[in-house]
Amino acid sequence: MISFFVQGRPIPKQSTRFVDGHCYTPRRVRDWQANVTLAAYVAMAGEPLLAGPLEVTLVFHMPTRKWGDLDNLSKCVLDAMNRVVYADDSQVCHLDITRVLDKANPGVWVSVGPWEPPF
Repeated sequence: MISFFVQGRPIPKQSTRFVDGHCYTPRRVRDWQANVTLAAYVAMAGEPLLAGPLEVTLVFHMPTRKWGDLDNLSKCVLDAMNRVVYADDSQVCHLDITRVLDKANPGVWVSVGPWEPPF
């Protein structure tokens, strides 16, 4: 199991945007994903990618009550961990997402480990 905190205002990943027939990801989304990816690399400390079904817990500490959709907030983080923590986010079988107000310390706590079916 790995756990880490990513400092900064969490940014939701919205639908793909198109300009002049080309799709793009807004810079603030790319920057937030890069921060998550870097924190994940540090947390993995050279360990191999996690294999098998996984459980992910995300606790978003938001600086204001202007929330992003939980699914969009989680999508950004899960995508950022592809090929860093696991081969692909399709390995995530259980996802627990929480959002709290925290003006002093915005960011996201991430925990990833093996998933055991509850039956």
